Amino acid sequence: MSSSASAPSPCANGCGFFGSPATMNLCSVCFANHLHEVAPSDKAAEAAVLTEEKPAAAAAGLTDAEMMSKIEHEDWVQRTSKAKENPFYSNRCTECFKKMGLAMRFQCRCGNAYCLNHRNSEAHHCSFDYQRAGVISIIRSNPLVEADKMRDRI
Repeated sequence: MSSSASAPSPCANGCGFFGSPATMNLCSVCFANHLHEVAPSDKAAEAAVLTEEKPAAAAAGLTDAEMMSKIEHEDWVQRTSKAKENPFYSNRCTECFKKMGLAMRFQCRCGNAYCLNHRNSEAHHCSFDYQRAGVISIIRSNPLVEADKMRDRI
């Protein structure tokens, strides 16, 4: 029946997880590793590949659906590479590397997490411009009000 066709298959690399036909029978980790090996690392090389793909796709006779799936695939590669560049959450102080619990972690406006001792901007040499942020906040909250120039208007 159809249950045998939809049964999950093991990863093609033999890592023990299940793969899917959409990822060439690889699990998500092996597929991401495969994409990073295949993807060009240089931005100029990526731009050259993108400019060459459009005429090549038209000559190869790819349909719009195939082009969209290829674009989505490239978008996924770019998002995963950006995610690896920016670690999302750290449980250690950026300044002294002391391990912190949830209650003792302070998120600064510069984007880093600090302990109780380094939470102030003077203690960790913060790169966030608080003075400029204050000026922008005041400008947004107090819009300029001008009087009507025609005094006789009803």
